[in-house]
Amino acid sequence: AVAATWPRSAALAHVSAALVLGLPLLSQHGTQVHGIRPGLSFRKTRYFTLHGGCAAARTIVHDGLRVLEPAYVILGIASDVGLVDAVAAGDAALNRGLVTFTRLREVAEECRNHAGAATFRAAIRLMDERCESPGETRTRLLLRRLGFDARSQEVVRDASGLVGRVDFMLTEHRVIIEFDGLVKYGGIDGQRALAAEKLREDRLRRLGYAVVRLTWRELDHPEAVRQLIEAAIHQVAA
Repeated sequence: AVAATWPRSAALAHVSAALVLGLPLLSQHGTQVHGIRPGLSFRKTRYFTLHGGCAAARTIVHDGLRVLEPAYVILGIASDVGLVDAVAAGDAALNRGLVTFTRLREVAEECRNHAGAATFRAAIRLMDERCESPGETRTRLLLRRLGFDARSQEVVRDASGLVGRVDFMLTEHRVIIEFDGLVKYGGIDGQRALAAEKLREDRLRRLGYAVVRLTWRELDHPEAVRQLIEAAIHQVAA
C-alpha cells in the first residue's frame, strides 16, 4: 500500500524487498518501508524511507510489486542489518535460483564504494547455495566461528542404499550435525516423521557416525555447542 503511493521509478528495497521476495531475515528490522529511487535524493517520512541508491541498480516485478534486483537487496541488507542476515538472505536467494554468485560479485564491484560494500563482499565469501534454511545458515556460520571444518548437505549411504542427506558433516571425525527447527511431531503424519527420523539416526550410528542435534536455543550458546561437538568427537574416537 505504501509503495503504491511512490513514483513509478521507485521500487521496494532492502529489508522490505527481502520480505516480498521471501528471503529470510534473522534480526529485528523495524516497521519502516524501504524503497529506492535510483539517481534521486534521499527522502524519509514517518512510514517509509526512499533511498537515492546506485544509478546502475536494476529492478524486477515480483507478485505485482516492483522490487530491487535480489543482488542489490542483499547488498542493502548487508548495509542496514549486518553480515549474518546478508548471508542468510544470500543462501536462500542462491538456493532458489534468484541470484548467482557471478551476479553478486558483479554488484559488489559496481557498488564498491557503497557504505555496506565490505560487509557485502564478506557475506558473499560465506554464502552456500546448498543451504536450505536460515537455521542452517546460522549453524554453518557458528561452526566456522568455532573452528570446525564442516561440509554441508553430505549424502550418506550404507549397504541397503541411501540413508539420507545430512545438514553438516565433520568428515575427519565422523560427526554429523543437524539443525532441528523443532518441527511439530503431532498427529499421525508427525509420528511417522519422528519414527523415520529415529530409524535414519540409528542407521547413521551403525555406520560409526555420532549425531549432534542443534536447535535455535543452542545456537545462542556457542561454548555449549563446542562442548556437544567435542563430546561427539571423543565418542567416535573411543
